[in-house]
Amino acid sequence: MLRVTRDASWALSVPCIIIGGIYLGVFTPTEAAGVAVIVGMFSAMAIYRDMTPITVWWTAIGSGKRTAQILVIAAAAQLYAWLLTTLSLPQQLAATVTGWGLPPWGVLLVINIFLQVFSELGGPATTTLILTPILVPLVKAAGVDMIHFGIILTTNLGLATYTPPLAPNIWTTQSLFNVPLSKILPGLWPFIALHLVVLAVITYVPYLSLVLVR
Repeated sequence: MLRVTRDASWALSVPCIIIGGIYLGVFTPTEAAGVAVIVGMFSAMAIYRDMTPITVWWTAIGSGKRTAQILVIAAAAQLYAWLLTTLSLPQQLAATVTGWGLPPWGVLLVINIFLQVFSELGGPATTTLILTPILVPLVKAAGVDMIHFGIILTTNLGLATYTPPLAPNIWTTQSLFNVPLSKILPGLWPFIALHLVVLAVITYVPYLSLVLVR
């Protein structure tokens, strides 16, 4: 076990370099991706010697094809998000929810539904940029802590990464392993159900989100 761990040390260093570099402020998350590629290429070519310049070239081509497949879906999601924004739909829904005069638990329930639908159709990044400034006044009016709301938002976005129709993680998996969606989707439901339970607990037990900062 020690020998195998030693042999894998270069590969195991990649996540340490990425996370350590980001938290130490050495590079941004985007730059960390570039650093990871360089470390991975060096490890594969110089340390493990299981890649040559030719295999690196074909690996890059394959990565480009997979990335293009995912970006086509992301581009369509961005267009849809632009349309919703142009129609001022998020603002109208926020104004409607405010007019209902719901208790805090009701406001959080509506926000969760709102976040889930929008993030599944528009993607996590778009949802964060468009909805956060709209929902913050709503959340503040309900007396919800901003850190608590941030964790609720993040949990919703995490669920959206593998919940159809956009679900970038599903398309990435399908592209990498050539597994048909008919095999991927049935296996997702237990994870989606568990994630929804966790989301409900996080939403209505703020202690879990705030215990460390308090």
